[in-house]
Amino acid sequence: MASDFESLVEELGGRLIITRGEVKTVRQAARELGVEEEQIIKTLVVITDEGPVLAILDGRSRLDLSKLGRGARLASPREVEEHTGYKVGEVPPVGIPLRTLVDERVLKWHRVYGGGGSTRRLVELDPRAIVHYQKAEVRRLRI
Repeated sequence: MASDFESLVEELGGRLIITRGEVKTVRQAARELGVEEEQIIKTLVVITDEGPVLAILDGRSRLDLSKLGRGARLASPREVEEHTGYKVGEVPPVGIPLRTLVDERVLKWHRVYGGGGSTRRLVELDPRAIVHYQKAEVRRLRI
């Protein structure tokens, strides 16, 4: 029986990819899939004055925390798990009930690959489906 997450991915026209081993970095994911590092997305949890948010960037970009407000900081591993139910490196870009921001560069691709809920699974999705489902705000988040 499919999990809620698996059903959501299917509903959004995506697919889950089981990897040959643990995938913990952008470089490992890109090699595993044979794609550009920019097609790998990072789903980061950021703590802001207004609460936790998801920040989604391409694999080569670095997050500019100042673009998320004064005092914004990356969540600790414990906070990531508290707010998402997933460990660092496993957080999927959809299905997390947090305010979501997507860097505009992510939308240059027709398909992107991100955390699939475990270090042995990735998700492939159209980035526009991520924006639509998460009701995400698209703007520049990178340095």
